Amino acid sequence: MLAGEYRVICNPNPRVGSGPPGPPGFYEQILSDPKGKEVSNTGSFMLGYKDITWSLLADGTYADSAATPGAINYLQEYSIVINEVSYAGSIGVCDKKSWVELYNKGTTDVDLIGMSLERDNCNSETYTFGSTVIMAGKYHVICNPNPSKWLGPCPPSFDRQILSDPGGKEVSNTGYFPPQFGDITWSLLADGTYADSAATPGSVNRCQENPLDEFYYSGKKQFRTCKWLSNLKNKNKQRICKKKVDWMNKIGPAEVVCQETCKSCAICYQQNRSRFYYENTFGQPKYSTCGKLEGKWRKEDICKSFISDKTNGIPYSLRACPQTCLKKADYNGKDELC
Repeated sequence: MLAGEYRVICNPNPRVGSGPPGPPGFYEQILSDPKGKEVSNTGSFMLGYKDITWSLLADGTYADSAATPGAINYLQEYSIVINEVSYAGSIGVCDKKSWVELYNKGTTDVDLIGMSLERDNCNSETYTFGSTVIMAGKYHVICNPNPSKWLGPCPPSFDRQILSDPGGKEVSNTGYFPPQFGDITWSLLADGTYADSAATPGSVNRCQENPLDEFYYSGKKQFRTCKWLSNLKNKNKQRICKKKVDWMNKIGPAEVVCQETCKSCAICYQQNRSRFYYENTFGQPKYSTCGKLEGKWRKEDICKSFISDKTNGIPYSLRACPQTCLKKADYNGKDELC
């Protein structure tokens, strides 16, 4: 069996002899190695009902549960979290309709079949997943999963998004958040809490950092980790965060990869040296810096593009330069956010 794979064995222990089945009672299933040493034991359980199985739980015990052959058990802990929510919609995503992003933080692929997304406001419909696999470490964006049953727009109020397993048990909950505006989303942070942040559909949120993640430092193959950076003296740390802004093989600089250490995760953080991608001309990617974006005559169109560089991984302008790009879409539509 491959790592993380499930295997179903049909009728592994057929009855010996003829006649009616034995009387209802307690049973036990045991897995042993070639030498007869016990590897796994379900403990005693009673004769089950149709489509009900004796299933392994996340804590290592067993209990009755709905059958899930070839997939994760319903009562096991899921590695799926709600990573980002946009009820106001975003430019270039889902035709500006609402969207929810899920993230598989685990090491195995997960099928969302039977799971559901619920919006706890606005008399919204519940979205139930068909067979939808999120690979380990990947993101999945769902467009307008909970359309409102209101005849008009949802009234402004606090809201929350809930992800539940097929049995209705809560898997992930964003907590309540205020009305949104523009390209601002309710985003999962590194510490497991949520906060307003610039939209990053399909990629890591701002303010998330893994100590073992590598950033591009200098030279052709010189990469360092966020842990290494955090252990430097403050003067050297800030020098790297502010001046080392190049990318290599889709690995970003410290200010992008190590946002907690560089203190670069604030929603309006940017620096003039930060680079962004804005178009491809005759097969050649075009880049610029935040310092030059303000003076570009196509600034508005550039800020609306959510296309990242496929060659080096350099981000689009909104992610690199939110201070320049973000506008507060309030009722007047005029005030700047940053």
